[in-house]
Amino acid sequence: MMSFFSDTFNFIKKNKKVILSTSTIIIGASASVYYYLKSKEKCINDNLNDWENEYAEKLCILKKKHEYLLSAYSCARHEKMKEYYQKILNELDESYDVESIKENIKNAENTTARASEFSKLGKIIIARDVSFSVISCFMIIALECQANVIAYEMSHQSGLKTSSTSTDSEAYFTQTFLEMISLFASKNNLRNIINKIDEIVFTDMEIVDLKKSFSKEEFIKMLTQFGNAILQDDYFKNISNKFVPNMKFVRQQQVELIVLFEEYVDLIDTIQQSGIINLLVEKYLLTFGNLICDKLESNNAYYIELLPKITETYEHGVRKNKNFDCSEIIKEIQEICYDKLINKKYI
Repeated sequence: MMSFFSDTFNFIKKNKKVILSTSTIIIGASASVYYYLKSKEKCINDNLNDWENEYAEKLCILKKKHEYLLSAYSCARHEKMKEYYQKILNELDESYDVESIKENIKNAENTTARASEFSKLGKIIIARDVSFSVISCFMIIALECQANVIAYEMSHQSGLKTSSTSTDSEAYFTQTFLEMISLFASKNNLRNIINKIDEIVFTDMEIVDLKKSFSKEEFIKMLTQFGNAILQDDYFKNISNKFVPNMKFVRQQQVELIVLFEEYVDLIDTIQQSGIINLLVEKYLLTFGNLICDKLESNNAYYIELLPKITETYEHGVRKNKNFDCSEIIKEIQEICYDKLINKKYI
């Protein structure tokens, strides 16, 4: 064993110059490899950083383009809503013939007949406020979802096909969406919705005595509860079905529109599930409720005393709700829609 170490020592001593020079070469080579790999890694990292920066910049450009288009489409939605408001009001005027009931009250033969007409009046004027609020909010949501789908598509897709009937995909898509939404605002569909709202409101109001005393808070709470009860009814749980019944409308359109319509329906359902529509309907009904209660001289009033206040404030409530600043709610809708659309693209 000792001889082995002795021989090794002597070998190293004898050849130390060669060993040192060889070690230097090996170490030098290792250093070269190390610095080569290090520079290569730096180059890759620089490329990755450049790519990430370029990608982030492109995303930022797309986001800004989307925001610009969405702002324009959302403004157009606001203008279009004015047209739909008039359609809604016309249908409500036909459905709720308030003036004829007022005449019946004046011409009632006895107290019992007069009380019956008053009871009928109470039901329809409350149902009218509720119908206006619910239908208007449905329309706002539908138009805003349409604006979001079109804005996203136009800002993120460059290969949109033009239709045979239009050289402008954007105009064609928008026009087709509006035609579809117009189905919701059709006389027949609005009448069906109003009838369902009447069914719920009339049933709940049937048991309310004309001499029942309401505080302001109780009356406003009752109005908002009607909104929630209607939105929770099975008939209204999937409002997208009211806009695109069984997707029949989609099947009649060009193939490239089908995906957009599916995204549109998905957005409406997502917004409904988020509870935003409940919040919007509640704000509309609060407007009506507060205007009615502002007319009261005291904190309490009999139900029969509330009836003239409800009819007097209807037009004012309509005007106020039409001009209601729902920008915060619209912003929330847009954020939910954008998140839904951009994540869906990567699934």
